[in-house]
Formats: sequence, C-alpha cells, structure tokens
Amino acid sequence: MNHEVLVRACLFTATLAVAGHASAQYPSVDERVLQASARQVTGFGLGRGYPHAGFVNDAGIRGDFLWGLPGDEHFRYGPAFDVRSANFSTIELGAGGSVLIPFRRGYPIQLTPAVGYAFRKQDFGGDGFYLSNTFSWGYRPYNYFHHRYGYGIMAFASHRMHLDDPSQWELTFGIEFDLELAIWVPILMVRMALQDDDPDEPVVDPEAPDVGGATSGATAD
Repeated sequence: MNHEVLVRACLFTATLAVAGHASAQYPSVDERVLQASARQVTGFGLGRGYPHAGFVNDAGIRGDFLWGLPGDEHFRYGPAFDVRSANFSTIELGAGGSVLIPFRRGYPIQLTPAVGYAFRKQDFGGDGFYLSNTFSWGYRPYNYFHHRYGYGIMAFASHRMHLDDPSQWELTFGIEFDLELAIWVPILMVRMALQDDDPDEPVVDPEAPDVGGATSGATAD
C-alpha cells in the first residue's frame, strides 16, 4: 500500500469517526427534543387586597420541560412548575404550561400561565388556590452540547391572583438565574481556590534534566 492510499484511508476513517460522534452528540434537525431547565427566582413587587398589602419579596424556583426542534429559531412548549415564597411567609406550589417564542437568536420570550395552591398566613390572605401569569425574556439559547438541559438567565414580570378572592393580587419583577450555574460555578471556584498549583502553570517534572535553562529559567553561556 503506497503512502497516498494510506493517508486517504486514515482521513476517511477519521471522517467517519467524527460524523458518528456528531450524530451521537447532536440530535437530527427534524427530531424534536425535550430540554429541561431550572432557575432560581429572585424579585420584588407589590401586593394588594390582603392585610399585609405592600412590598413583596419574591423567592423560589421555576422550571420547565420544553419540547421542540433543536435550535433557537423554533418554538418550544411543555409543562412548567414553580415553588415560591412571598416574604418567606408563604409556600406556594404551582404547575402549568410554558411556551418559548423565538425573538432574537438566543434571547427568546417565554410565557408561563400556571395554577397552584398556596399555604399562606392570614396576613397574606390565608390558604387557597391562585392563578399566575409570567412573562420572561433574556438569555435562553438552545444547548447543543448538552441538549437535555438548557441554561437560562432571564428577567421576568409575574402577576398572581388569589382565586378565592380576585381582589387579592401581586405583581412582581425580578431575575431568573440558572440553577445549575448558581450551584456548580461557586463549587468550581472554591475547588480551584483550594488547589495548591496554579491551573495555568505548566507541570514541570523536578527530576527532568535542566537543558538550556528550560526548567530554571537560566540561559546557557
């Protein structure tokens, strides 16, 4: 076998390997994919119609499982959930649907209506069912590398109404920050801070001979 034939065979084998890896990593453009997301919610707003009406602090977790074709240019839709507390005095559990609407590439609009049940102190209107509608916009690109999970950092506006008394409502604004980034980035930062060696410094074998000052920085005369 001459040299040219051997090179062509190696290139062909490498091309098949890369193509096989790509097809295993990325879904087909015609294959709908379910992509999950979970985000930490932090915000504030205004409440009306109950004894503790006024400033409201919004904290919780919001997530969804959206189905659609891969890419930022496609609509995605699916079930959504949220766990929320107002002023750390309520526990509210909700579920509904969500749709991701392409707007700018990587920056879609998300609409999430939901219903749920809230365990609230009397100052917040007491226990009961509620209806919420949330508008979100921000960084929520399709994740091609780990297409089962989608990262998101978005701003939101949310309206929440007590179904047993529609005069009781809340309007809040805030940020949804990706839960995986919120958990793993600080862990990785602490891990790197605890390492003895600088990760950017090359590892030098102390037993290797010093040729031409390669390890000590000295210059041979």
